[in-house]
Amino acid sequence: MRHGKQFRVTGWALLLSCPSLLVAQAQPGYVTEPSKRIPIVYDADVVVAGAGISGIMAALAAAKHGAKTVLIERYSSVGGVSGPGLNAGGGNQQPGPRPMVMEDKNGVSVPKDISIYPDIAGMTKLFAQRLIQLKKEKNIASHRLAASHSINYLATIMLQEASVEVLVSTLVTDPIMDGNTVKGVFIENKSGRGAVRAKVVIDATGEADVARRAGATIIQPKDSYQMVDAHSPNGIGLFAYVGGVDWKLYLEAIAKNGKDFEGKFSPRDVEKFAQIAVSKSSENNTVLSQQEGDIGSVKIQVVRVNDYSRHDGGKAEDR
Repeated sequence: MRHGKQFRVTGWALLLSCPSLLVAQAQPGYVTEPSKRIPIVYDADVVVAGAGISGIMAALAAAKHGAKTVLIERYSSVGGVSGPGLNAGGGNQQPGPRPMVMEDKNGVSVPKDISIYPDIAGMTKLFAQRLIQLKKEKNIASHRLAASHSINYLATIMLQEASVEVLVSTLVTDPIMDGNTVKGVFIENKSGRGAVRAKVVIDATGEADVARRAGATIIQPKDSYQMVDAHSPNGIGLFAYVGGVDWKLYLEAIAKNGKDFEGKFSPRDVEKFAQIAVSKSSENNTVLSQQEGDIGSVKIQVVRVNDYSRHDGGKAEDR
């Protein structure tokens, strides 16, 4: 009772506050979606689904050769895991050339700490060179947080220079099929459902979303790939940033109490689809990795169990 009036929680308010009730009441089966005319948003030569680094390079290369190109990204900015997502450091993706150094892994000779030999090339090299120049001009530090938006900033500039049409906050939902040929994609965003027709469709979604829905055969990564790619077969994971870390006390506690001081982080099941686990730092075998000042990062590894093996693609000790 309030001011003499009685207030009641409606059914909708209860469901919104307790979304699990919606799940509990869900029934198996199907509904029929009414057929409708879908407006064509763009009619392009090339459409690229996914604006991570691969998608950005594909769109820039297509536009460079005169193709009318549309790039579609589900998040609000381009860059994917390299920025503003994971803020990957880049490693040996920098321009070379560099020598091939081999190491022994379980009796097999494999490249040591190198991704591309002897040098990156083409649009990727041009992008890396301009990124280096941008950081010098803007006095951007090399650590991840300071440079977290430099990649998507530069990518946006280069996409504008190449006259690539970019759709952000937009989901690619399905391929437009003509028999067994992909002729474009359906999209969803705040404007509703639309269609982008294209002569060529490039799937850069990271998990082959367009190809899967088009019925293409998918080759799954294997455990053996980890011998040459430490992140295979499950990907590189995600970083969560933690502030207010007293690194002196943290490292002293590790040294005093041993590596198990932080505790064990057993994998957690996510329904029947995946497991998540905390990966230890490759630098000092600790959960936290220092980024800058009092800021550290924790790496979370996602391990799919429906498509892939239960193999941690990162450095997780306890999985």
